[in-house]
Amino acid sequence: MKGFIISLAIATGIALYMFWPESEVKQPVGILAEDAPIQKNLPSRSKVWKIEGFEYDAQASFRVEARLLSKEFYKFGNESSISPVDYAIGWGELSNQAVVENIDFSQKNRWYFWKTDGYPISNNVIQRSTANIHIIPANDRVRQMLDKIKKGNIFELKGFLVDVKGSDGWRWRTSTTRTDTGGGSCEIVWVEELRLIR
Repeated sequence: MKGFIISLAIATGIALYMFWPESEVKQPVGILAEDAPIQKNLPSRSKVWKIEGFEYDAQASFRVEARLLSKEFYKFGNESSISPVDYAIGWGELSNQAVVENIDFSQKNRWYFWKTDGYPISNNVIQRSTANIHIIPANDRVRQMLDKIKKGNIFELKGFLVDVKGSDGWRWRTSTTRTDTGGGSCEIVWVEELRLIR
């Protein structure tokens, strides 16, 4: 009986850890990450590397200072073997506490979603000032930071937008624009630096 109680307590603790919503960091009102991502497109096949059966083809250098709107970890599929987490991020008005507290953000199946009962800003501004990025950590330092960045934090990320090809022919292509929507509109980012700002 004692063993059963201990096992039940452990199972309950794991379940709470996995499914309990992460607390959100509240920020002062105001735009805290003003600029859109900085991107410099690269010539075709100018920066390509292979690691553990995957080929990475950099399409552009990428840097962004943004607010974390939502975060979701993944464990299944080809994508999760190299990209364990997606960050839904916002900049400009979508880094303003007064705006984001009126919008609900969520993620599922490598997509991100938002809804609001009353638009604090226009639908067009929300779409242009947010992104769902599939993060591929380039090193252990970035991997360790992935869970430390909390919803509401302002952070800086540097790396490359990449297309990925598996040895079995599987492909994953990045978006290279902020204005697309729907399938293929997410950025796949090889992250070399990840830094908490506030």
